[in-house]
Amino acid sequence: QLEPVRDHLLSLAFHSVAGESSEKDSSVLPALALRPDNYRTILEHFLEKKYTFVSSGDICSGLPRGRRYAHVTFDDGYYNNVDILSLLEEYDIPAEIFVTTSNIRKNQKYWWDVVYVQMRRVGKNDSEIADMIANLKRLSYQKIEEHLSQIFGKNAFVPVSDQDRPLTPSE
Repeated sequence: QLEPVRDHLLSLAFHSVAGESSEKDSSVLPALALRPDNYRTILEHFLEKKYTFVSSGDICSGLPRGRRYAHVTFDDGYYNNVDILSLLEEYDIPAEIFVTTSNIRKNQKYWWDVVYVQMRRVGKNDSEIADMIANLKRLSYQKIEEHLSQIFGKNAFVPVSDQDRPLTPSE
């Protein structure tokens, strides 16, 4: 039995769509990625609970009261976000991607993925990786990039596949 309908607007903010490779072999920070079947489960849950999926344009135009709404977003602009498009189309769910333009302009891997891949490569565990990411978040993007380039080299920012690369300007 559904609870009585009251005004709801939830924002479901995602980042990345995990590929077929195992977490250990991933080039993307696993904490930010879900597999397509995970997305399906989440979307079906909200559809079963009678949520209507809306775009930011719908929100700005005003939503009728007394209903449940969900707004789906993807942050950063990973190319792997295209792997979820067919699922969104299947359920007619609008979604928006908020892109990090500097990574797109430079075709550069996201800094947290650099930390994840490079620290995994030298045998660091999830806790050590999380600590480094948390400490770096205190710095400006420029300082983070400089720091990681000094430690791991500039090539650490070069994407290795469609999984860890940003969208291109034309995409």
